[in-house]
Amino acid sequence: MYLKPMELALIGAQESFPAMHARCSSAQAKLALTCSRITCTKTTRHPRSAPKSFDPRLLKLIPYIGEGLSMYACTAGQYLFPLYESLNIYFGDLHWWPGDSPFEVIVGAILTQNTTWHNVEIAIKKLKAKELLHPGRLMETEDDVLAELIRSSGYYNVKTRRLKSFVQYLCDEYDGSLDRMFAEDLWHLRETLLRVKGIGEETADSILLYAGEKPVFVVDAYTRRILQRHGFSCKDAGYGEIQALFMTNLPNNVPLYKQYHALLVNTGKTFCNKTPRCEGCPLGGFNACLNERSLAAV
Repeated sequence: MYLKPMELALIGAQESFPAMHARCSSAQAKLALTCSRITCTKTTRHPRSAPKSFDPRLLKLIPYIGEGLSMYACTAGQYLFPLYESLNIYFGDLHWWPGDSPFEVIVGAILTQNTTWHNVEIAIKKLKAKELLHPGRLMETEDDVLAELIRSSGYYNVKTRRLKSFVQYLCDEYDGSLDRMFAEDLWHLRETLLRVKGIGEETADSILLYAGEKPVFVVDAYTRRILQRHGFSCKDAGYGEIQALFMTNLPNNVPLYKQYHALLVNTGKTFCNKTPRCEGCPLGGFNACLNERSLAAV
């Protein structure tokens, strides 16, 4: 499901566009909001170009968009919708996470720990070829055989144990049924997943969001780096603090959380890697929007 950025803003604000426009107290704010509406009505799906209707003035006027709007406080949270919009215009709908079944997504979430997705894809293909993307069949596979199949993902012996730990948990708690597991309350299920050896917060939330369609925001290394470099987060912000920044300032919406996380991952891979490549980055207009002191109010 694809949601236009302004539609998402209206979900959060519960105000019509004319009402928001009327409440803007300056010409700059009105222009920025109008540009925002224009650009999101003809969003391109091409990953490397913006639509012809895109007005570059929008990026320069990002700080004004929230002026006079009750949905935006003077914190990092006020920039989350404009940030999403800029990335969405650039990359389009990313349809992430790839997987033919919820169990495949779960396996991928465990295998992707400390490695690239390319390496995970190699392992997934080998598991598919052996028809092992099923809890029971995977559990019955000898450890050394399974480890060899997932070797490309790195730490293959450790990940073999982690995969089997999850399947054991699934069998013990839910008789091997993912449907029963995902019928649980979100936060109760998250708490029990975190007790499984080898499943941390990022992995648990990836399982919940992408395999279980649960509304929880995933925080990863790319998200941390992007927020820190653009002044939206301080270096010692914890996982829960960053997650709360998104979940308290965005609608409780699974498609939005999926797309936003995917956009941040692609931005991190393309522009905001360990060595930043700022030229051409769709977040260029967000540099120095905030400093660390402003986060005290988040």
